[in-house]
Amino acid sequence: MTATLTRISRYSALALLLSLVLAACGGKTEPSASAPEATTVAEAAASPAAMDQSAFDLPGVATPVPPRPEIAGVVFFDVASRAHTDEAVTYDQSPPVGGAHAPAWQSCAYYEAAIPNERAVHSMEHGAVWITYNANLANPDRKILKSLAKNNPFVLVSEYPAQDSPIVLNAWGAQLPLDHADDDRLQAFVDFYADNGPEKAPCVDGGSTEVATS
Repeated sequence: MTATLTRISRYSALALLLSLVLAACGGKTEPSASAPEATTVAEAAASPAAMDQSAFDLPGVATPVPPRPEIAGVVFFDVASRAHTDEAVTYDQSPPVGGAHAPAWQSCAYYEAAIPNERAVHSMEHGAVWITYNANLANPDRKILKSLAKNNPFVLVSEYPAQDSPIVLNAWGAQLPLDHADDDRLQAFVDFYADNGPEKAPCVDGGSTEVATS
C-alpha cells in the first residue's frame, strides 16, 4: 500500500513537472480571444456613434450629410467645400447655406443690419442657424427672432435685403422660407440644426461682430 502511494506521488510530481515544461516551451495551447480589430476612419464615419461628428474633422474625411428633419418646406443642398478664403465668394443660394467662407465667423447674436455672407457661412459650419429677414419684417416678428438669438448661443439673426421671403431659416445644407416668425416650423428647425453643423465649435466667443459695409 505504501509503495503504491509512493508511485502515485511520483507520477503526480512528474505530471506537474511535464505541464510546467510544456507551458514554458509553448507546448500547451489555450484558445485565446481575438483582439478587436482597429476601427478605421471610414468605419467610424459610418457608425451611428459618430454622430457627434468628431471623426469627420480628421484629414481626408468628407463632410458628413446629417439626417434630414421631417419639416415641411425645407429644401436641402449638397455643400462641396468648407475651405477658408479671404476673397469674396459667389454662392449658389441667396442667402447661402454653406461653402467656402471667411477665416473668422460671425458671432451669434441679433443684428439690425446685414452681415457678410462669408462670415455667416463660417458660423453655420459651427452649427449656427442663420435666420435672415427682409427690411419689411414687422416688429412683432423681429421681437420673436431677437428672443431666439438671445436664448440660444447657436442662433444668428440678421437683415438680408435681397431676399423675397420675410424670413429665411438657413443651416448647413438646408433652407426654409417663412412668412411669419410664429410659424411652428421655426422652432422645429432651430431645435434640429442648432449646434448640429459639420464642425463642433462655438458661435459666440471669438467671432466678429462687424456688419456688412455694403
